[in-house]
Amino acid sequence: MQGLTHISQTLKETDQLLERHLDGYHRVYRHYEPYDPEEWMKLLKDVHRTFGRPSDRWQWSHVITTLTWDEVGGENNWHIIFHFQEESDAILFALKY
Repeated sequence: MQGLTHISQTLKETDQLLERHLDGYHRVYRHYEPYDPEEWMKLLKDVHRTFGRPSDRWQWSHVITTLTWDEVGGENNWHIIFHFQEESDAILFALKY
């Protein structure tokens, strides 16, 4: 039980650290349903061509929900947040994708 408590606390601290790191970034929320790995990889390759590889300039994260599978519509739902340091990059991404 102590091990699970330690893992839970470590995950919470990691989430808080990530949140502090991304504070001030402009966020663009995207929902993909159904999740298609081939389409996702195609999207990421195009985003890499436009903005470069994930770095301080931009990043993405997967939203973990505490909802049940039925509440989020099944396992093929994917909630993603794209984080951009510059507002102009966030706008370009939102318009292009």
